[in-house]
Amino acid sequence: MKGSRQPDVEYRISSFQEILLKSSAVTLDGIGFLLMLTVIGGVATEIIGLSGDVLFLVWFWMLGIKFFEGRAGSKVMTFIANAVVEAIPFVNGIYPGFSIAVWRLVRITKDEDEKKAKKNQRAERSRVDLRRRRLDARARAHATQEARALHTQETSEQAA
Repeated sequence: MKGSRQPDVEYRISSFQEILLKSSAVTLDGIGFLLMLTVIGGVATEIIGLSGDVLFLVWFWMLGIKFFEGRAGSKVMTFIANAVVEAIPFVNGIYPGFSIAVWRLVRITKDEDEKKAKKNQRAERSRVDLRRRRLDARARAHATQEARALHTQETSEQAA
């Protein structure tokens, strides 16, 4: 279910971290837009663009998000597309690139975490089913041995 958190999934980005990431992205985009309206806007938005790219790259890295694992193509392309847009003078002040990129990267990461949790649940169910089948087979074998022993005992008693 998109947009909500599953209770049995261990997310790499907590709700609090998600709020911090998204609000930081919106703040950087807002500052970039306001600075673009000033005389020093072109240079200032370039500095903010470069600083923001480094900030979010390091931040995701610190959260354990690897750009070259899982849906690597989507993550890398999102980050590269944002870096390119943020490098274009004046466009980076108008286009909310950080906000879009962070929202998308958080969503991709959540999807990966949910997919991994489902895979782990299926594997655990499979292990439990295998254990149950082995125990059932042992119980049937034990019951068969007891029945044979009882039958042998009854046969020997009748012969005697």
